[in-house]
Amino acid sequence: MELIDVQLLGTGYKVFVDNFYTSPILFRDLLLKRIWACGTIRTNRIGFPRSKVNILVSKSPRGSIRWIRNDSLLFVQWRDTRDVFLCSTLHTAHAEDTVQRRVKAADGQWQLKDVSVPPVVQDYNRCMGGVDHSDALIGYYKVLHKTQRWYKTLFYHFMDIAIVNAFLLQKDLAIGKGEVPLHQKAFRETLAVELAEAGSSSTATPGPPPAPRGAHHRPVHISGHSTAGRLKCRQCHAKTPVKCSSCDIPLCFVAGRDCYNDWHVANDL
Repeated sequence: MELIDVQLLGTGYKVFVDNFYTSPILFRDLLLKRIWACGTIRTNRIGFPRSKVNILVSKSPRGSIRWIRNDSLLFVQWRDTRDVFLCSTLHTAHAEDTVQRRVKAADGQWQLKDVSVPPVVQDYNRCMGGVDHSDALIGYYKVLHKTQRWYKTLFYHFMDIAIVNAFLLQKDLAIGKGEVPLHQKAFRETLAVELAEAGSSSTATPGPPPAPRGAHHRPVHISGHSTAGRLKCRQCHAKTPVKCSSCDIPLCFVAGRDCYNDWHVANDL
């Protein structure tokens, strides 16, 4: 709540979030400030109803709805291809809306059928479609990996978002020019090569003549093995199994000692 722009409080905004942010406590606090909220919710969240009354079972058909009203909060469970759980402070539980889904009939044939859909699901899909699409694109080639440092997780996620946004911009620009856009894998590979070749001008350190500017500089193992054939690093003089493929110079390339990039930046490569 302390992160909210004070000018937004009391203005009647409607906020849609994914399950990372959805919290019954937060939604109640937002409602007191006249900000309505809706989002998918994890069933293990504090404040999520534990009642088993009218719970959906495995045989419940597609389109089944279970809802619980807890003062200002509405909790909805809707059966689609899987169960979807949502929490909202701005929706009613039922409406006459339906969506078409492919359902297997008694004779084993697939057919289109109208199934009930609660208003909270329709509004969430309409308002969060772009976010879900972005999350899907990130999931294909995400930079994020396991780490014990929370700030690294935040940094990697922001990097993923920036790359996907750049990919979407590239796609729109290419289509606008009548060109064929790069698919995401090719875009990421091109981006990685261009970032690796980018550098800032600075005073070159003593050493052999650097490789031509157009050369592709990539870290490779000296002997093709991760430990055998180690040589002394040109930058810090520690033993390293890695060298530059173009410069043919041994350089450290580990998390705590990135001599490879330091040396190339110093030599404007």
